[in-house]
Amino acid sequence: MNGMKKMVLSSLLLLLFVTIVGCSISKTSSQSKFTDKSALKMAINHYNKYERGKIILKIPLSLIVGKTVSKEIPVGPPNNKTKLDFKNSVKPSGTNYIVTLIEDEHYVVNGTKAISYWKYEVSPNGIKLLDKNENGGIIRKVK
Repeated sequence: MNGMKKMVLSSLLLLLFVTIVGCSISKTSSQSKFTDKSALKMAINHYNKYERGKIILKIPLSLIVGKTVSKEIPVGPPNNKTKLDFKNSVKPSGTNYIVTLIEDEHYVVNGTKAISYWKYEVSPNGIKLLDKNENGGIIRKVK
């Protein structure tokens, strides 16, 4: 019986050790998953859901940190088009990121460039709009 008690006790201690180590490993890896890429994706999802009011296209989720995605969009008279660039800036701010989403429509109306931006503070737990300037689509407002 003495050998059986040792084996049961050893098994319980091994199980406890594996449980404790496993929990600490999974906790560490989940904390390290918040990156500039995940902050950018959160900002794009938020923008596409809440800020899109006057905007023709959603910002593509394929946008990569520091890169540009371009589309052609209609402006002014029929068959008139311009290039729309989706750009971004992602900068660390402590444990959070400051993400700026930019739409550049490459035209000027009455001295105003058709560029819009939305600046967010993004954390693993949420997102906060810090600033925005919506000048995109101004050609559609001019009659």
